[in-house]
Amino acid sequence: MLRLLIDENLDQRILRGLQLRVPNVEYSIVQETSLAGAQDSALLKWAAENRHVLVAHDRNTMLKTFSEQVRDGRRSAGLEIVRRGAALPAVIEDMGLLLQCSSEEDHENQVIFIPL
Repeated sequence: MLRLLIDENLDQRILRGLQLRVPNVEYSIVQETSLAGAQDSALLKWAAENRHVLVAHDRNTMLKTFSEQVRDGRRSAGLEIVRRGAALPAVIEDMGLLLQCSSEEDHENQVIFIPL
């Protein structure tokens, strides 16, 4: 199953709903690690090294940093961008499906926009 790195800015209601839908979801929350306050590039590097898909709301800077990283030939475990203001049930449903139905290889160097 995919492992997630939850960005500091992600609506925590999403994580709580995801835990109810997929009880064995593996995740790390940025603010509960030494990464708290780190730049996007550091988060993406840690996520790649630890094989965690990074989940964030930050479309602008995170997407730019991710694109630069992949363009420069650095591996990424993947990035999920969750649209702010999206209906929580749709977000949780789509993230649950991705967790249960996809592999690490499916996400490598990919950006997925949630809801799908």
